[in-house]
Amino acid sequence: MALVAHWVSCLWFMLYRLTHGSLDWSYDSLTNAKIMTYYLEAYLQSFLLMIGNDISPKNNIERLYCTGILVIGACFYAIVVGHMSLLVNNMNPTASRHKFKKDIINNTVRYLGAPRDIAGRIDQYFDYLTTYSHPGPDGMALISQLPSSMFQDIAIWMYKDLVTKVPLFKECEPAFIAQLVIRLRLAVFLPSEVIFRIGDVGHEMYFITKGHVAVHNDNGEMLAILHKGGFFGELALLATARRTAQCVALCHCDLTLLMAHDLVAAMKDFPDSAEKVRAHAVKRLNDMQTAGKVAREAHAYPAPRHLKKLNPAAAEAEEQAAIQGGGGGGGPGGIGNNGIVGNSNFSPQLGGQPGVGGTGPGGGNPGVGGSFSPLLALGPGGMDGAGAGGERVPLLPPPTGLQVCGSLQPQKPQLINHHM
Repeated sequence: MALVAHWVSCLWFMLYRLTHGSLDWSYDSLTNAKIMTYYLEAYLQSFLLMIGNDISPKNNIERLYCTGILVIGACFYAIVVGHMSLLVNNMNPTASRHKFKKDIINNTVRYLGAPRDIAGRIDQYFDYLTTYSHPGPDGMALISQLPSSMFQDIAIWMYKDLVTKVPLFKECEPAFIAQLVIRLRLAVFLPSEVIFRIGDVGHEMYFITKGHVAVHNDNGEMLAILHKGGFFGELALLATARRTAQCVALCHCDLTLLMAHDLVAAMKDFPDSAEKVRAHAVKRLNDMQTAGKVAREAHAYPAPRHLKKLNPAAAEAEEQAAIQGGGGGGGPGGIGNNGIVGNSNFSPQLGGQPGVGGTGPGGGNPGVGGSFSPLLALGPGGMDGAGAGGERVPLLPPPTGLQVCGSLQPQKPQLINHHM
């Protein structure tokens, strides 16, 4: 702009020479001044003219010249301001991206007539991302566009320690772990936001990369607080799981998700690690089965497994009690033969053999075996038990938990008001 003002001032002086010094307004007060003084005066007036200041032209030549310079100055000023605005926006591209998405989502929500509290939560979400220059869930998607080896190195550096803490993956080969970490997804939760509720069907497990998560039971009691580096919900990778606890973010939380279908995809390419995962899953579910039988004999409701640090025996019993929801073959017969309990107490992810229903008036209903597992691929699908009889009376009401052999009636989730 300074260069343009110089050119304009030079044109002023040229016009002065061409008109034999007849330009009245420029030099009235500069009689016998030095050439530098003339130049500086013309330079000042040129700047004022370019930004729209009136210099009161006195003749037609001055009027034509001022009109042309005003038009040029207006265009040039718009270009300069536009470039400065673009430069400021480019200083924080993450904030610009979040603002663009926020505007689109807010317009969509407003068009759909959503309640104001939802719009407020959307604003809080994007304000948090913008204030802290958070990459958001799109960040990993953008990183994945890097060369595959570079993206894998970044993912391993970020998530390897989180994944290898999970007992299910401790003995797996590094290449298998690498395939898991590149499939992880980032999710951001606001304070007091519910991550999942009791009775929700789970298809993923969570790793805490930032923040704190509270675990509540169905009575609203806080049972545990999970911190950075912790994980929860891994049972959803082994079976079609209904959540047995409610998890709530206590602050702004960054959680990384591993989906069950991503685990299946990785296991197809690494059979050795897949066998280790299957073996660990079978052992874990067998242990849970044993603990569940003990819990039912004691006529007690166990605590959710997510809290096993607080009560390990009760946590194992809870998972097994959930798995036992479908039952094996018929229950004890009042008169006649007892039903034969088959190997149908596994989850549908593990498969299993059918139980045989009891006979006689007191016999139980036939059991239903597990289905073929796409995750662990163990054995054929189960079949209905052969026996038939009266309804079996369970020792306990069906617990909320895994929906496995047979059907479960989950309890209605209880919404909890959190003030933390």
